[in-house]
Amino acid sequence: MAPAPVPSTSGTPSAAIIVAIKGAGPWLADFLDALLGQIYPSYRIVFAVEARSNPAFARLEPLRDSGGQIELVIAGEASGRAQKVHNLLAAARHFTAAGLVVVFADADIVPPTDWLQQLIRPIALHRARVTSGYRWQIPVNRRLPSWIVALADMSIATAARFALELVLGRLDRD
Repeated sequence: MAPAPVPSTSGTPSAAIIVAIKGAGPWLADFLDALLGQIYPSYRIVFAVEARSNPAFARLEPLRDSGGQIELVIAGEASGRAQKVHNLLAAARHFTAAGLVVVFADADIVPPTDWLQQLIRPIALHRARVTSGYRWQIPVNRRLPSWIVALADMSIATAARFALELVLGRLDRD
């Protein structure tokens, strides 16, 4: 069994950032610096890779510490689902979640130092149960291609909610 989250002393919930990571491109150093530089009182990062042969493993292994802020999970090869999903699920099973805010992040971002704080704030204030850092495409000009990209992106982002509403019978089925 994985260690329980470290309790927060500031009234904010503890957090676990889960990252399925593949490869070790030039972006990795900036990403790691940004995650480790978050101004949040109590969080840990759980990285998940498929295997030790993943180039990211060699970069992440030295960052593991005995204090538990950084953990590294080797998920193994996926069967019947995408490798990224398999890695995320393996990481999620690695900890207990009582009182813990779980944050999923992609490794191709470089979040500002207050990213985690801003993402969790609505949850900590009991104004939301879920938040998202999903990037919305905002057309900055009146050109048709910009609007098509924005509309396609919005339809993908809202498809899950639409499906849930449909399943729950909250939408008219004319």
